[in-house]
Amino acid sequence: LLQLRTAVAESMADRDESIKVYEQAIALAPRYPSSFIGMAETYLTAGDAKQAAIIMDTIYREITRPTPFVYSVLSVSVLAGEYAKARDQAEHYIALGNTPTHPPNSYFDKTDLDGVLNRVRSTKHSEDTERFLEVIFNHQKASPLLFITLAEVKAELGKFDEARRIALELIERDKSYQNDVDQFLNLLPKD
Repeated sequence: LLQLRTAVAESMADRDESIKVYEQAIALAPRYPSSFIGMAETYLTAGDAKQAAIIMDTIYREITRPTPFVYSVLSVSVLAGEYAKARDQAEHYIALGNTPTHPPNSYFDKTDLDGVLNRVRSTKHSEDTERFLEVIFNHQKASPLLFITLAEVKAELGKFDEARRIALELIERDKSYQNDVDQFLNLLPKD
């Protein structure tokens, strides 16, 4: 209710009260993700994505096995523009799948990953964005949207040859993207 009042009335008092409630919940159950998620949502509602990313990362570091929670964590970091943090979180997730307890590789679900990638496409990009996407790309190339997003980011950074290579690799994997890739390649400067 406090989060709703924070959103509707833009009340900092309600935000602060909501944060206090979540701090108390975290003190009582410090390994319970829902309290951290609620606090992060409060910060997001108040427009403080950077603080929300810090909160999500705090509980995420406690995770010891692959979990779908990674997509919420990555999304908040992306919304905050914290791509170095998102890269570290992706690397952490990948490493969780390479332990004696969880020997198979961690797998990014295509649909959930695409949700994160759509958020990436709506934010400003930097070399940290590129490095974040490369961590996932080098681990798993299951999502065509990953190819497209990474190629777009590389093009924005002036890395046109790398952008072309990635776009052409997508066509090799899935011919149904031929028109999309052709349109993308036509936007790039000619050699």
